[in-house]
Amino acid sequence: MRYPMVELLVSGLFVLVYHQYGIRLQTLAYMLLVGAVVTASFIDLDHMIIPNSVNLFIGITGVIFILMGWTVNFKQGLLGFVIGGGVLLFLGFFALLILKKEGMGGGDIKLAAVCGLYLGMNQVIFAFLITAYIAGFILLVLLLMRKLKKGQYVPFGPFLSVGVLTSVLFFDKIINFYYRFVLIWH
Repeated sequence: MRYPMVELLVSGLFVLVYHQYGIRLQTLAYMLLVGAVVTASFIDLDHMIIPNSVNLFIGITGVIFILMGWTVNFKQGLLGFVIGGGVLLFLGFFALLILKKEGMGGGDIKLAAVCGLYLGMNQVIFAFLITAYIAGFILLVLLLMRKLKKGQYVPFGPFLSVGVLTSVLFFDKIINFYYRFVLIWH
């Protein structure tokens, strides 16, 4: 039952990407990213690992699409890569230093970095905000329901993927809504 559901999920996301970007080369680029992050998410859920092959695919295609002008420009892609990987690397180092245990897997760090190639600086920061809110809410609910024990490891890739997908699909709409809302009150 899972495989048809995943296929349906990816198909639905492809439709949303097409609806957002139309018939453009950028649409193809984002469809490849969507397929890859969904793949990474389900592998992470099952095995608590994000394969290097998935991250390498996203990284290589991300660089190619930057060079072809299909996604962000080179500077934005580089900043997205550095910030994407850097934030999670810092969090992982911080957890190791303070908690004395691994707080972020290497696959998650690499996934954030290579997704930054597609998103650029602003969208990768936005993706992190969405990721933090969603992960915090879901983990809190799981803790309250006693489905998760304090200190238990949880795959981070699915949360990161939701943040990335939200950024790809709705970044402009959410930012425009925010600016209109803020301008109304000022």
